[in-house]
Amino acid sequence: MYLSCGKHYIELQSYKSQTDMMKVLSKCETNSLILGESAELPTDFYSVMTHLGWNGRHRFCIGSLK
Repeated sequence: MYLSCGKHYIELQSYKSQTDMMKVLSKCETNSLILGESAELPTDFYSVMTHLGWNGRHRFCIGSLK
């Protein structure tokens, strides 16, 4: 899902595995933050990515394990 605000947008995404989520987060240009890393057996994996500007290059990513 995408949420836009002017020339910037936020992308919300879910994944089937932690590995899939980590592959996407590793491509964030600026940095990323992982929430819930201490979860014993995570079963749900989500990310929020901010894309700044029309080209969407400068991204900051947040991953969540539940």
